[in-house]
Amino acid sequence: MMVDFSPSRRRMGTQELSLKPQVETPGIKLLAVMFCRYHLIRQLKQVQAASRTRYAHSVPQSRPTLKERLAALHEKQQLSLLPPDAVKRVSENNPAVLIDCDARTLLQLFLAALQTDPQKTTLSELLSQEEGFSVFIHRLLPTYTPSSDLKHLVSKDGTTALLQKLYGFYREQFADAPIGRPSPGRLHDANSFARWFMAESKLRLARTVFAELVGNPTELAKLPRDTETIITLLQLHLGAKHIFWRDPGNSVGRGGQLFTPAHMAVVTAYNSLGEETLLRLLRLLQSDPQWKSVCSPDLDRNIILALAFHNRLDLVHAQAARYYAPAAPGHGLPSTPLLPDGALVGAVVTAFAFKHQLAQGLAIAYQFLDRFTHLPNEHELWKIIFTWLARRHPTGSQGAALYDEAWSKMRTRYAEHGQPTPYDYSIARASYRIVRRDSSLRRVRALLNDYMSPLYQQPAVAPRDRLLLLKCQAHIVGRLVRARRNSAAADFVDQWALDSEARSHLLEHIAARASSRTDADDDDAGDGLYLTGAPLW
Repeated sequence: MMVDFSPSRRRMGTQELSLKPQVETPGIKLLAVMFCRYHLIRQLKQVQAASRTRYAHSVPQSRPTLKERLAALHEKQQLSLLPPDAVKRVSENNPAVLIDCDARTLLQLFLAALQTDPQKTTLSELLSQEEGFSVFIHRLLPTYTPSSDLKHLVSKDGTTALLQKLYGFYREQFADAPIGRPSPGRLHDANSFARWFMAESKLRLARTVFAELVGNPTELAKLPRDTETIITLLQLHLGAKHIFWRDPGNSVGRGGQLFTPAHMAVVTAYNSLGEETLLRLLRLLQSDPQWKSVCSPDLDRNIILALAFHNRLDLVHAQAARYYAPAAPGHGLPSTPLLPDGALVGAVVTAFAFKHQLAQGLAIAYQFLDRFTHLPNEHELWKIIFTWLARRHPTGSQGAALYDEAWSKMRTRYAEHGQPTPYDYSIARASYRIVRRDSSLRRVRALLNDYMSPLYQQPAVAPRDRLLLLKCQAHIVGRLVRARRNSAAADFVDQWALDSEARSHLLEHIAARASSRTDADDDDAGDGLYLTGAPLW
């Protein structure tokens, strides 16, 4: 049988496909081959047509995007003609305006707006004064101290790039260091830049800023006698920034074992100028009359942390005792008329707790509380104490005694001042970790009744507070059900459920616990975490 398909031709692009007469070929096999080739060519042509269609539609769609970019650039240029309040308002309402600007566009935009300031008539007059850049920084970023305030201006991971633009522009304007000691405005700018870079864990950049704007950190006598500058020196070169410390044992797990992460912040190396340099600085501050004027509680707090970094806990104790006891004969540190605050006392707790001597640190902190009836920022002290109790909590009766003493002293201090104990999430979270680890139903009930009850008076509860509250309640419910006190668990839910949704979750938890009848230790799933679907920490 002979079949002639010669008139049939198909094209795929530039390649011609034809089926020539086949002689003595079975008809079914030939028809199958023809069918497959026909559909293959048809599909290829459909793909080509779709590609041409997409290309045709892509050209006109790019034009509005180009127009939008031109309009955005025009908007950036027009901002320079607005008064400072308008520039601030536009930048807050439309942060994207500042994201893609280069250094010159971003910075000149605000400098042009500063010309409308009645106190600075011209830009040249503004830049001729060293404090001009401080004014510029205040206008650019009104709340500039923590670098997290920069994150709404830039895209993700772009904060450091913006800081480098700011610093590069600053060096262009004030390239030459002034003769003699830096002015207060220049020191203010140097400390701001150095702390910005430290907040981004860029220690090398921060140290470069300090060396270029302040001076050689090893030449202590030539450094300016300025409190904030000495604090920056302690944090950059003498170990006072404790978030950069390498922690040999960060947290206590079940059974008392320690979890040991590598360190608490991602930095290459947090090296120091050495203990001798720190002690020379300490002698200057304690004995030189010209240096005594820079002393402050914040400076002493950083000195305490720097001493702890160099394992000089004896000097930490002596430095702290200057506030509440006569001078120690061994070290000869004079007493001080300064009033400590909660952050300073918290630094003492951090210094000892980091070296796994939490009990000694708490004992010193309680001496401060006995000596001073009122401490400024005392709430910060309690946050630090309970955070370290959760991280360094000893097992057994010793850990329970430390927690009970701290809990009692905190409530007593606020009661003596006629104030209710204020709720704080970090304290509640740390306390729950402690009492849950101790499997103490009494302490969990006290945490819920005495500390977390103000949440019921709030019109809206934050999600993290609600989750922590649900965890505490689920822990109590689980303990009651394991003791086969299902009715008591149901009564507890009726009394303490925050809302109808929480009540239904807890009732489901009762049913699940009652059906399992497990006597195993509580875990995250057993405490009701599976009901919320979100981790607590």
